[in-house]
Amino acid sequence: MKSIQQLMLQRWDEYDWKKKEMKEDPDFFSCNEAWEIFYLTNKIQELREDLTKEEIVELIGKCCISETKPLKRVEFLSRIIKELENPK
Repeated sequence: MKSIQQLMLQRWDEYDWKKKEMKEDPDFFSCNEAWEIFYLTNKIQELREDLTKEEIVELIGKCCISETKPLKRVEFLSRIIKELENPK
């Protein structure tokens, strides 16, 4: 199993490109955008093959609760990493 810390180090070119095409800031993650959740789900599954897509989507949802505006991507990824490393 690869380290989930690698999530921060991975290339996010496709994500950045799509955000720029939509005239949105690629440094922010939006919990309201299905494609962003799907993209992040795939990124996590590359590192954590032991988790199903459903488990990952549930985890992302847990980190998105009460978030109505986009979050700094680095901060959001830190939340995800913390949850993965210290599940409750």
